[in-house]
Amino acid sequence: MTENRQCNVLVTGANGYIGSAVCRAFVRAGWNTYGLIRNPQAREELALSEIIPVVGSFTDLSFLETLFVEVNTFDTIVSCTEKIPGYAAHFGEVMACVKRLAEKSNENGVRPLVLWSSGCKDYGKTGLHGTPGLVPHTEASPLNVPEILKERTTNSAKVFNYTELFDAAVIRPTCVFGYSNSYYGAIFNYAADQREKGSEVLRIPGDPNSIMHATHVDDCGRAYVSLAELDDRRA
Repeated sequence: MTENRQCNVLVTGANGYIGSAVCRAFVRAGWNTYGLIRNPQAREELALSEIIPVVGSFTDLSFLETLFVEVNTFDTIVSCTEKIPGYAAHFGEVMACVKRLAEKSNENGVRPLVLWSSGCKDYGKTGLHGTPGLVPHTEASPLNVPEILKERTTNSAKVFNYTELFDAAVIRPTCVFGYSNSYYGAIFNYAADQREKGSEVLRIPGDPNSIMHATHVDDCGRAYVSLAELDDRRA
């Protein structure tokens, strides 16, 4: 991090579940936090969390010229959007935006770090509880992505092809929970619905030895900040 000035970050998908948590984490860490959104109606939501709203679309990057009047360097750029199916085209659109942000930053003496969000399913599934040789997934685990997500996994890795513009890392968050927008919330909604219907048994299809795993979305956001604040990006 640069010591004598406040650092700038731009987060795409800033009103999404992970994107908003990432924004809040950067705000708490003292960064000037810009959140890119498509819907102007989300501006107030971001502003209330001390996030600077930027309204724009990946298919029309003219909004960047207006943004550059206010800020012309970004120390970190975070991608928190995806489109499945159609991820390859989405990657191309987002990368065009990221490249322009990086080029402008380079022109003004800053080499950004790009944190590109993928997901833990890039590693596939673990075995069931009790499976011989069961080990947790780590960043050193081989990729074993299901077919439906291969396009995301393959294209996310292309973020490393732009070494002339920025440093990069692919982030693969595990399942997240917290507040009101996680898959775990949907499970509890299902349980409440079954109870209202008078069911005395909650039937959930699946193997009882399936391993349930998650981290709080705020802790996930903090992990992005920790990476952004590493002094040695080679670590």
